[in-house]
Amino acid sequence: MVLTRTCSRATLIATAMLVMATASAAQRPYDARETRIISGTIDGPTALSRVADLTIAPNGDLYVVQPMTRSISVFDSRGAFLRTIGRRGRGPGEFMSPGVIGWHADTLWVDDPALGRISLLSTSGTSRRTIPLPLPGDARLLADGSVLLWDRITLESRGGPS
Repeated sequence: MVLTRTCSRATLIATAMLVMATASAAQRPYDARETRIISGTIDGPTALSRVADLTIAPNGDLYVVQPMTRSISVFDSRGAFLRTIGRRGRGPGEFMSPGVIGWHADTLWVDDPALGRISLLSTSGTSRRTIPLPLPGDARLLADGSVLLWDRITLESRGGPS
């Protein structure tokens, strides 16, 4: 979708899709269905830029990584904008390159490869702590609290996932 600046109040629609695995091997392996529609504008706090990742909180709120603004936009279960978490910076709750996000119990984790850390945040965005990463690369916080870390360039050169 291409939006021009002449549409300054045009509505930007982003749809989160839930992919459901089907039970039968004879059927398509995945069935996608719309679960949420987020409405925003081109300008202002509800604007959506490039989306790096998204996750649904235990309470049903949708958290959307906005790498262009180095923040996370939060929408309620009806798709209404609630708040923005984070900003550009190197301090607690700030990001330089927010990427993948997820949940560990009631804590939001955010991988920031540029800062070499995973930030752990409350649902309101308050910094709980950070996990420094020993090597540059992409990381995920696993259910048991351990960190999965890999070097994307090495994987790509070996024909692995990108």
